[in-house]
This record gives sequence, C-alpha cells and structure tokens, in this order.
Amino acid sequence: MRKLFSYIGALCLLLAPSHTLASHISGGGRNPPKSLSEKQVIVLKKITSYLRVKYPKEDPVEIVAIAMVETNLKEGLVSHTGDYGVLQVNCKIHAKRLAKELGLKNCRKDMFILEHNIDAAILILNRFRKYRACRKTNLYSCYNGGQGWRIVSQKCRVQHCRNQDCRKCNRPARYASSAKKHIRFLKKKYSHLFIAEARSMER
Repeated sequence: MRKLFSYIGALCLLLAPSHTLASHISGGGRNPPKSLSEKQVIVLKKITSYLRVKYPKEDPVEIVAIAMVETNLKEGLVSHTGDYGVLQVNCKIHAKRLAKELGLKNCRKDMFILEHNIDAAILILNRFRKYRACRKTNLYSCYNGGQGWRIVSQKCRVQHCRNQDCRKCNRPARYASSAKKHIRFLKKKYSHLFIAEARSMER
C-alpha cells in the first residue's frame, strides 16, 4: 500500500498480515444506505447464523444494526482509537476481560475473526445491560461511550458548549439514534433475510 499507516495500523499489519486494514472512526455509518451490497448481505448472514446457534436470545437485527453503525458491515477494520473488527471492539479497554472470560489471549488478532468479534461484543453488551444507564435503547449509547456516558456528556457540555462545540459531547446519544435508524432500515427492507436464516436453522 502507498498510504502512510499510523502506528497502530502498522502494528496490526504485523500481527495480521492477511487482513486488509483501514482507518475507521466509530459511528461512521450514521445513516443507513439505500440498500446493502452483496458483500454486506454476506456478512449480515454470517452474523445472523452465528447468533442463531450460539446466542438464540439475542436479537440479530440489533447486533447487525450496531455493526452497520460501527463499520457498515466491513470486516478487517481498525480505528485510530484501537477498535477492531466488524463490531469495533476496543482492545485497549477489553483485552484483559476477553482473555479471562473468553480465553482470547491476543485481542488484536482474535478480533479479526468474525465469531470472536461477535463473542466479544455480546460479552460487552451483557455487561452494560446490568447498568441502569444502559437500559433499553440506551444500551447503544453505552456500547459507544461506556456506562458513564451521561456524566461524561454533561461534563463535556459544561466545558465546551460555551464555544458552541457541543457536537462531540452528544456522540453517544447520536450513536443510539443511528442504531435505531439502522434497526428500522433492516426491519423494513431486509426482514426476509433474518426470517430465512431463522428457518434454515430450524431444518
């Protein structure tokens, strides 16, 4: 590649040379596309199939929506903040927990495996579900900004909104709004894919 890699990109290239890595900012897929590409549909089906087998109580539409907000269903992406894979799991924050609870010893490498990435995301979501601040659709805000996102947003507004620079302070709330948009999009245009996957698993 001719592009200059950041430090983290270069490090990840050494750890996982078989993947095509790209910089990505979490929350980049703010609005749903008009339609999904063939590659996106393939990833959608992979996620849904895995969830049906290992996490039957999880709503696949919700998980796919989060993946769309994070990476637009593109695998092999790394953000400048250390988020990996289609569901952008942060290895700086979660590596120790993933090693302890899932046996994933090399977060930066393991998160490029879709199934491991899903396992990690479900673990993180289940942890957040224990907090009052993460109930219902606030779960999406917590996935983006942690269980203390409200307090952090409030402090941010105090510090920055005087200069009318409030947009970054509302990032977790905007993230949740984006997730809900993607859920509506998937239910409206692609509900048949989720139904088809569910029926195929019953056979």
